[in-house]
Amino acid sequence: MNTDFPLEGISPNSFHDRGYGALDLGIVNNAGIACRPQAICMTCGGEGAILHQGLRDCLFGAPGNWNFKRCTNARCGMGWLDPMPLPTSVHRFYEAYYTHDSQPDDGNDPYSTRGWKAVAKSVLARVFFWKADTFKSNLLFLQGRKPGRLLEVGCGSGTFLRAAARHGWEAVGIDIDPGAITAARRTPGIEVRLGELTEQAFPTGAFDAVVMNNVLEHVHNPVEIIAECRRILAPGGRLVAVTPNLEAYGHDVMGPDWRGLEIPRHLYVFTGPALVHLGQRAGFDRVRSFSSAGGGAGLGILEESYRIAEANGRGHRPRPHATRNILRREIMANAVGRSKGEWVVLLADRA
Repeated sequence: MNTDFPLEGISPNSFHDRGYGALDLGIVNNAGIACRPQAICMTCGGEGAILHQGLRDCLFGAPGNWNFKRCTNARCGMGWLDPMPLPTSVHRFYEAYYTHDSQPDDGNDPYSTRGWKAVAKSVLARVFFWKADTFKSNLLFLQGRKPGRLLEVGCGSGTFLRAAARHGWEAVGIDIDPGAITAARRTPGIEVRLGELTEQAFPTGAFDAVVMNNVLEHVHNPVEIIAECRRILAPGGRLVAVTPNLEAYGHDVMGPDWRGLEIPRHLYVFTGPALVHLGQRAGFDRVRSFSSAGGGAGLGILEESYRIAEANGRGHRPRPHATRNILRREIMANAVGRSKGEWVVLLADRA
């Protein structure tokens, strides 16, 4: 990394105009990406310590050489990219990234559990009543709530919105990807908008639920996003945020090759305590967090991790049972109250 310019779309004088500080405050050129060092945790203000060094994107070829830091505060422990790319540069990370295509409506609902698994979750929710929300996972943890007006932030091609509409919700979605919005608009009965959440100027109390599924880790301003979600929720409304879990057993095993790091597109990787702190800081009245192994999606992220390890010269493709063993250990750890699943879930309710 160096401080040689020009950087795409950036001049030294422009940093003041965009609120990033002056060049002599540490703006660096990381393979054409304008960045600044980030030593402090944006969630709790704790010091960061390097967890992984010299990481590169071996999946989609985004530029840069990155470190990954973790907050040393034991009550937080979240991680972040270092140096932190400036918002003007992150579009470079998505140039070869997959785009959203609309999926055919085959009548299936990937957001609902059926059969014996549904029965088992219902029994567990009654037995472990103090953490019943953990088992009420249908429709991204909106199971059992009276349908109303719902917003999905980062809606992609609208698969979840379609499922929500089938369950009686008035479904609205936003996304910054024009291709995703084009695909989502092919689904009748849902409303979608292009842009950032904070640009939409939704009325206060406009929604009964807000959902973010693997979105929070991509944004520069998670504190502002969570606060805006609370503002636009009606009394009694719920925010659901699902994001990769830095404490996942898969990360313990795979280390810097864990797909949940998604270098450099994941700017932050959260823990349960960090998410709870964000929810409380935003003023939510009831906040809790737990992890989820993710089933088939969890297997996918683990299999990708082994491919990353192989690309980095640190391993070979696993035997078929290896990823399933990791997932099984995550499920067992979750069952005894340890947050070791591939994802961590934030549920935040307004009174």
